[in-house]
Amino acid sequence: DLLDEAKTRSKAALIKRAKEARDPKEWTPEELDQTAEAVGYGAAKYADLKNNRSTAYTFSYEKMLEDKGDTAVYLLYAHARICSIIRESGKDINELKK
Repeated sequence: DLLDEAKTRSKAALIKRAKEARDPKEWTPEELDQTAEAVGYGAAKYADLKNNRSTAYTFSYEKMLEDKGDTAVYLLYAHARICSIIRESGKDINELKK
């Protein structure tokens, strides 16, 4: 089904990116599976919902899972980076909101 395929492709992309990274993340099988599911399902939903429902569009797993542009993968990456910056700042998130 569509979501299972999105998860499978997301998992493959995560493994590939981890191998290409300067400081590769070591994933446990559970972490990899949970992350692939969140990214894959989110990417499928975002790709479908970002389009006008009355407009025909061509579905593409490749476009859906790109890490650049108007995609869920890019938004999730940006969120992770922001969380990392906040964590490394040593500041409490509520303090930064002021």
